[in-house]
Amino acid sequence: MGQNSSSTHPLTFTSFEIAIRKAAEVYDEKQFIVVGRGSVAVTLPGSSDDLRRTNDIYLFAPFDPMKAYNKLEGGLPKDLEFMREGLRCRAYSFEEVSNFITRFAPEDETRRLILENLRQAAAE
Repeated sequence: MGQNSSSTHPLTFTSFEIAIRKAAEVYDEKQFIVVGRGSVAVTLPGSSDDLRRTNDIYLFAPFDPMKAYNKLEGGLPKDLEFMREGLRCRAYSFEEVSNFITRFAPEDETRRLILENLRQAAAE
């Protein structure tokens, strides 16, 4: 993720609140798990600007296997990074996602592709 700190801005609580409200509207969710520097805007709003400096807010809804499936099916680098972070912070369980894919992927080739993307996300 290595960000160039000179090109990022400190995340304020107000900016974070706007992002959360928009995510809630778009994803029809009311609860999120927030990880990374974006979480500092909420947990330590008076912290130094350097600590809150980020371009990204990583939000995860409580585990929804269909959303994880869609990210892995897309397989774009940003989707795999999203899943990687979700697995790393334990918002998603490798076993739960793998079991869901095995059970619901419509065909063998799709299942193999999505499971490979899951393995790739979990490996890094």
